[in-house]
Amino acid sequence: MRGADYPAGPLADPFHVCFLRQPICMWHRLARKSEVLYYRKSRFQSGKKILREHTIRGNYYNYTDMRALIQRVKRAALTIDGKNRGEIGPGYVVLLGVGEGDVEKDAEFLADKTANLRIFSNSEGKFDNSLLDVGGEALVVSQFTLYGDTRKGRRPDFTAAAKPAEANKLYEYFVKCLKNKGLEVKTGVFAAAMVVEIINDGPVTIWLDSKNADS
Repeated sequence: MRGADYPAGPLADPFHVCFLRQPICMWHRLARKSEVLYYRKSRFQSGKKILREHTIRGNYYNYTDMRALIQRVKRAALTIDGKNRGEIGPGYVVLLGVGEGDVEKDAEFLADKTANLRIFSNSEGKFDNSLLDVGGEALVVSQFTLYGDTRKGRRPDFTAAAKPAEANKLYEYFVKCLKNKGLEVKTGVFAAAMVVEIINDGPVTIWLDSKNADS
């Protein structure tokens, strides 16, 4: 792999990415100092995949993949200041979290998973149908609290969540991807205080993330 394919900083050297395992190495100290690595994401995607693989093997660094908590519902409604801003019948409520460093490819991957996830029952009562198969709707709500880190103290740390401007951009792109697949999609209002009424069907709740988006 060319050097330009790797991120700047501690991951610039493939040796540091793939082979160092000693706790005293600079990479380990840097990773311990910060849970989020800021890098120029426009220059590489292969480096991002290496980060994920290194995280699984070495557990030095907590990479923030885009996250979606999907709830199969009979119906759902969203209100802001007492006013109805969207409601759906049978379908999904998708709580979407955007992490620091996420890109459009993450949103595309999760949108495809969401639309084609087979968690609706067939005539035999088995999970076999997708949201597309049953003609269901989706209510997508931005949810940065999916990145709450509670390992220390009692107040969650949301450092791993993307900055609001970038998060809103990818949130809207995720919604666009779902609509492009032919789904009826309702949304909340980004960063607003919302009340979401959910009638979970099952209950069925599925966690998705984009950690395999590059594979």
